[in-house]
Amino acid sequence: MKTMMRKTVEAVTAGKIEEAQRILPLAMKSIDMAAKKHIIHPRNAARKKSRLSRCVHAYLGA
Repeated sequence: MKTMMRKTVEAVTAGKIEEAQRILPLAMKSIDMAAKKHIIHPRNAARKKSRLSRCVHAYLGA
């Protein structure tokens, strides 16, 4: 989960928006799986997904 989140953020900061958009659903899925297996709290998962999505979509408008 952390690796997928890191790859997404690194792609955004490197300016590779297309790659970040490709990785985002995979990161979301890994966060959901961690919440489903009770590794993280569901609200923590929702917060991580929201922040990751905002990170990617902030650069789309710019």
